[in-house]
Amino acid sequence: MTHAQASLPAARLTERTNFDYSLPPAYLQPDTGGPKLGRGEFRLIRHVASCLSALIAASLAISYLSVASFSEEPTTAWEPKGKSRVWKAVVFHHSATTTGSVSSIDQSHKQRKDSQGRPWLGIGYHFIIGNGQGMADGQIEATFRWHQQLSGAHAGETRWNAESIGICLIGNFDEQPPTARQLAAAKKLLAWITTQYHLTPQQIWVHGEIKATECPGKKFPYQELLGRPRHAVANS
Repeated sequence: MTHAQASLPAARLTERTNFDYSLPPAYLQPDTGGPKLGRGEFRLIRHVASCLSALIAASLAISYLSVASFSEEPTTAWEPKGKSRVWKAVVFHHSATTTGSVSSIDQSHKQRKDSQGRPWLGIGYHFIIGNGQGMADGQIEATFRWHQQLSGAHAGETRWNAESIGICLIGNFDEQPPTARQLAAAKKLLAWITTQYHLTPQQIWVHGEIKATECPGKKFPYQELLGRPRHAVANS
């Protein structure tokens, strides 16, 4: 028993031992002669505390679901719908835009023409990873080229388009790096691809290593995602 408790009347001590200890600690302090709260006021405080706890729990649940729906996306969603091609490499890109989605890039790419003047079928990449602007942050979406196992239209060179998987992260990485969720999603997708198609780290590239371009930007996380610095342009 503390000195403060010893100075309290026995009835007061009995009352204290019946307190609801879920109340804030400030209300469990010894009586100093200040204003006393009635039962109704305590019930109100407890009700408010309960409501706040429920709101916090709901907020945490929403946050968890937001992350889980994408960072824990089942890899079965990435399984090709038809027979798989023989893939020999992965090439990373950035969209060089602050916003974007599969549909917006698809519409843009349909306006392009190939070297023979034929319009593109649509989006040139196999996978898109969103940044929260046009797609959810960290969302991975496979395009029709992946589902149908078609050649890409992302590398600017026929052999690379036919043999490499094009992954585009939404964002301009000359200005700022990918979001943490994008990076986590890219790592997960890359791990799945390299396992499924038995690719080695030497088969993972970025666009600027196979063609003279700044893509995927100065702030692309080469070391963190690829485990190495950016290479010079390869001889295609």
